[in-house]
Amino acid sequence: VVLVFGDRKGSEQTAGWSEPVYKRYDGKIYVFGIASLNDVPSYARGLVRRLIKSQTEFSVLLDWGGKVANTLGYQKQKAMVVLVARDGRIISRRHGAATQAELNALYKEIDGQLR
Repeated sequence: VVLVFGDRKGSEQTAGWSEPVYKRYDGKIYVFGIASLNDVPSYARGLVRRLIKSQTEFSVLLDWGGKVANTLGYQKQKAMVVLVARDGRIISRRHGAATQAELNALYKEIDGQLR
């Protein structure tokens, strides 16, 4: 499982991770986008939910309190990619924009889990 987190600013970096991973492993692994929304006041949640739904092609899980993101070490204003093994162990975390070197390292870790 690959979890791709982003807050409002960090979401600008998520496609650089999720799109190549999804294309490379389509049907072989699960890729979930998670929006870290702990700064959104409760009265604006409906609007934010509609905006995310209208602006994204895939389903995005909404972490309203930021509890999941914070538990996993999310850094504000950066994308975070978490690779989770079949047994639930966290194999790796990456923060920030994707680079080809970081994608290649992630691919190597994913390939190791698929054997």
